[in-house]
Amino acid sequence: QGGALLWIAPSGGRDRPKEDGKWSPDPFDPSAVELMRNLGTRAKKDTHLVPMAMFSYPMMPPPPKTEKAVGERRLTTFTPVGISACEELDVDSIIGGIEDKEVAQAKLAEAAFGVVCEEYANLEAAIFDESKRGDVYVQPWKKAAGKVPVMA
Repeated sequence: QGGALLWIAPSGGRDRPKEDGKWSPDPFDPSAVELMRNLGTRAKKDTHLVPMAMFSYPMMPPPPKTEKAVGERRLTTFTPVGISACEELDVDSIIGGIEDKEVAQAKLAEAAFGVVCEEYANLEAAIFDESKRGDVYVQPWKKAAGKVPVMA
């Protein structure tokens, strides 16, 4: 029998606007990524670290900075979102041979973050420019129903 899917948000879970006004994921917390790697080494089943990009800011934009106030106002809109699983991280090739624990944690977090940022940019392009979708960014339930795959 298979295992379970466990999703964490190693940077607080949201894409946020940067100073230049562009949206992108926040850098990952190395200790959060390390926690998942460490749990995987203790699991009875093989564990796969698969980064996932989620482009969602237009649907319910977060405030520019993390706020902890109760009652923070949030507005939602009807807009496309994108979620994409990236290639599995080859942890051994990323941190193999690094003796310093903190350096290894930072290296793994940077590798995961880089992959997610690249895929995030691909999702953004596919959502706003139909010519960038190709056969990769589809809605499989529409394809299965015989409809033309589009992102909505």
